[in-house]
Amino acid sequence: MSAFRFFSSPTAFSRLLVAGLGFAMSVPQAASALSIAEGAPAADAARAIAWASRVRGHVAAATPEFDADGVLRTHVVLVDDGGVETARFAVPGGVVGRSRWVVDGVPVFIVGETVEVALVATRAGVTVADGDAPVTRSVGGAFTLDGAPHVAAMIPDLAGATPEPGTLVTVHGAGFGAAQGDSRVTFQGLFERVDAPVVAWADDVIECRVPSPGLRGTPQVLTGTIKVWTAAGGWSDGDPFMGGPRFRVLYQWAGDRWPHARLPVRVSLNPEGFPGGAGAAPMVTASFTGWNTPGSYARLEFAGLTQAEAGPHDVSGERAGDGRNTVRWRTTWPHPSGWLAVTWSRIDTLTYEREEVDTEINGADYAWTLDPETNPNAYDLPSTLAHEFGHWLRLGHTQAVASVMRSTVAPGQTRREVSVSDRFGASFIHPSYGTIMVPAAIDEGGSLEIEILARDREGDPQAGLGAERVGAYLVPLDGITPSPSPLDSALAVLPIAAVHGDRPTDGEGRTTARFERVPRGLYRVEVEVDDQLVRPVPVVRAGEAPRAPAPLPALTGVTPQPLAAGVRGRVRFSLPQSAHVQLDLYNVRGARVRAVANERFAAGAHEVPLWTRDEGGTTMAPGIYYLRMTAIAGATFAPLTARVVVLP
Repeated sequence: MSAFRFFSSPTAFSRLLVAGLGFAMSVPQAASALSIAEGAPAADAARAIAWASRVRGHVAAATPEFDADGVLRTHVVLVDDGGVETARFAVPGGVVGRSRWVVDGVPVFIVGETVEVALVATRAGVTVADGDAPVTRSVGGAFTLDGAPHVAAMIPDLAGATPEPGTLVTVHGAGFGAAQGDSRVTFQGLFERVDAPVVAWADDVIECRVPSPGLRGTPQVLTGTIKVWTAAGGWSDGDPFMGGPRFRVLYQWAGDRWPHARLPVRVSLNPEGFPGGAGAAPMVTASFTGWNTPGSYARLEFAGLTQAEAGPHDVSGERAGDGRNTVRWRTTWPHPSGWLAVTWSRIDTLTYEREEVDTEINGADYAWTLDPETNPNAYDLPSTLAHEFGHWLRLGHTQAVASVMRSTVAPGQTRREVSVSDRFGASFIHPSYGTIMVPAAIDEGGSLEIEILARDREGDPQAGLGAERVGAYLVPLDGITPSPSPLDSALAVLPIAAVHGDRPTDGEGRTTARFERVPRGLYRVEVEVDDQLVRPVPVVRAGEAPRAPAPLPALTGVTPQPLAAGVRGRVRFSLPQSAHVQLDLYNVRGARVRAVANERFAAGAHEVPLWTRDEGGTTMAPGIYYLRMTAIAGATFAPLTARVVVLP
């Protein structure tokens, strides 16, 4: 489960925090929730939970249960060396059937391990505190200063979230000991210190790799201090969190990715209680479109409205999930009140594939707005949704100031635009490695020219690649069932032809390749850039005329743009067949401003007037509006939207 929390404390990590709070929508440190940031109003900060005493023990039980409020939580029992209970608490998520519900970054406890945990009391019960590393695993000895090791520097100090093999880091200092033994070098993680795989160890230098994230084991690494722990000296500089150089990340990967069969990720909106109700659909759609970056083959698409539940809530029996990815507004909030939002992920425990993701928004404890300029004391809903949709694509938190995935937020702040580092992260997790452009069909025996734009794993164009580093393969599909998806891996089928690029890639990463005398048939055009398959993979038919796609309705938009207040604009749209069409204008809050059209139109192009006055005749306030076009009868198509900007 991934949460966007707002916390009332400055040390939040894995939830989106309210200014002064953290990432899940919670207090100082959470995971996959949005939290409140420093400077939040006192009323919001008061919701942040204070730290409790740290409790140490062995995990004796970790039992998932649907609690009285209907939420799935894992109940954990700690005992001391003599078997006497030392603590009892619960964390969100757990296993139902063969599905595991998780919030990215919320710690998973395994029976038999030894942990030290900071616990707090919330209205949802006793749980793990937010803040700087409230969980420390399997560490013995006290935090000492006399004779403590010292970390002086590390190289490099900046990286993205790199999977196996992890980025190699060299840690320089003193007092590490001649051999590793029980000693450890750790990175800052969500809720805890994360052990790094050690490559070499000496008294004054350690070589290690950045820990790679995993579904149940290693959490994602945050920007934070590098610390060394030794049995003789305890923590470097006498503290497990403070002191020493910091390692920085541009983006974070939650450790898994969507299976190709479940892409694109379809977003459903439960409008119950949502500001604007069904009219919020354009705002929700606008919140995720920035994540559909060319460097990533993963896409988010709006699926429509639903009455489905979100997350593992026991509404009508134990909920194993419905496969629908739902955004849900909560007027009753069953989670810690410091959390602004939370995103749940459902994972198949046998295949470890992601099956579902749902987001809940805390509509009970906080004031929300769609226009922070006019309501600076409320939290910006589109920014929160953009953050959560980053989790949907498996991005974790970062401390980069401009990043949508930053773990803290304050009232009135907006972070709706996906930053460069955010795009790098989205591309890294689901890398397209480029773009392939081919015609849908060619003549039998004709030539097939392929236009290729080569990208690296983070989505940047690859300029100056030698022609031999770009390969194109014409793979026959006739007789192959089922038909492969455009996102499937290269087929284990012998291509009828293979060629290199015609020339090195230019400054924009572009090149071409050509197949001559292509026989009649259906082919998959597979292109590899430095041995990496470019996705999506197109299909071309030789020997048949191109099949024209079925025409679709189109909402061209409004002209002129921007539109001056009091001036008449023109709405242009087209229909492939006669249909009764409704056009309505909504403000950014999701409230309908006026009806533009509600009548039957013939097939073809149309133009209707749009007056910048509401239905009462009052001139509309300057700002951003959304035009929504829906079919009532005679045709079936998903609602279409267009943005309208009105000037003073």
